[in-house]
Amino acid sequence: MSLVKRLSPAERAPSGTDRSDSPLLKIPGSPSGPQMLNCDEVPSWYAQNPYIRTGYRPVTPSIPRCLSSLRYLHNETVNVYSHLIPATIAFLGNGLLYGYFKTSFPDATWTDQLVFHIYLTTSVLCFGISSAYHTLLCHSAHFSDVWVAWIMSLLYSRFLVRLSRGYTLDSTASHTYKSFIGQWSTHFPESWKPGSFDIWGSSHQVFHISVVICATVHLYGILLAFQWNNENQRCKTG
Repeated sequence: MSLVKRLSPAERAPSGTDRSDSPLLKIPGSPSGPQMLNCDEVPSWYAQNPYIRTGYRPVTPSIPRCLSSLRYLHNETVNVYSHLIPATIAFLGNGLLYGYFKTSFPDATWTDQLVFHIYLTTSVLCFGISSAYHTLLCHSAHFSDVWVAWIMSLLYSRFLVRLSRGYTLDSTASHTYKSFIGQWSTHFPESWKPGSFDIWGSSHQVFHISVVICATVHLYGILLAFQWNNENQRCKTG
């Protein structure tokens, strides 16, 4: 089914949607610069946040065109790179983990190291899929739904483990975590001044950065816990 047929009448351009100069089909990278659209010029499945008014990329069924948006600024740029960079760091860290353990924890077993490999691998998947979702968000509604399913399955699995193992006993951590969720769900600060945080500082960007901080603190915490256990609790034989 074509892109035009997927849109409701209210979401279509007033006229000439089949012409090559339709705003939904323009290709970024023209001599005048990338074509950015307003929220009323794109489908409702794309403009999900009513307080983000500008900076939308044209909808395109071409993955290469979606990827080309990595080269210019739009309202998903921060969402893309705030998780693409941590995914790359986690990927490199996963490769360097063996040398780190060999130097810092020479007595550690392969299962000890495996736990950290699993954590870093899931971090790569979580951040990488999130970055891919925001990069390809302008592709199609179906494409968007598939990526969301992947992201939410990873986020919920992590959230449930943390909630059941730590936050039920730590009221401060629990309230902090809930405040992040509240800030994200209320779309603050863009709900306060719609259109003022389209490119920088939106609630979803704050959420992205918060997730990265939490993942980093979590990794640091389990490293400290492992170091303490390695030095104080392990029974040595022979």
